[in-house]
Amino acid sequence: MKLLIPSAGTPVSFSDIFQGFLSSFNQSTTTFESVIKTYTHKKYCYFTNSGTTAFYIILKALKTISTKTEVILPAYTAPSLILPIKKAGLKPVLCDISLKTFNMDTQSLEKYINGNTLCVVPVHMFGLPMNMEDVLQIAQQHSLFVVEDAASSLGTTIDNRPTGVFGDIGFYSFNRGKNLSTLSGGCIVTQ
Repeated sequence: MKLLIPSAGTPVSFSDIFQGFLSSFNQSTTTFESVIKTYTHKKYCYFTNSGTTAFYIILKALKTISTKTEVILPAYTAPSLILPIKKAGLKPVLCDISLKTFNMDTQSLEKYINGNTLCVVPVHMFGLPMNMEDVLQIAQQHSLFVVEDAASSLGTTIDNRPTGVFGDIGFYSFNRGKNLSTLSGGCIVTQ
């Protein structure tokens, strides 16, 4: 009888860990990459050890092509999103949220944009899709990058297109408790 409560409802046995280790020596990763690219209709899919790392890599890449330093994200989101922003030498700017969806309030978004804004990070909280049409229109008006956080929304669609594909670049998480869990990991998708 197990006396421990499993973290996020995902008990992991030694056999699970061993099978994961063995999969690194076969075609599982290549197959999974093909599935993600087919699902998202994106040309590139890069795997990382977590969604947080995927976000950090994206921010570091954007920082090499712009001197702007502010990243707008919803005030209510995973606290782990702040760390990669600061680690990349950027400044998080928290935008108001909608009390109906807990997503970024697109009607408030423009008041947080200034000449130093690098990108907007729409987060599809709890699998509830953001109004990406408004986000993209505002970002285009201000020449901002859109980094789409689909860590909690893999499987969610907007007009039959998966979340994570509307922005300039998107990322997913496969950690415990996510819609599709591999116990850890993440990926970046882009054209």
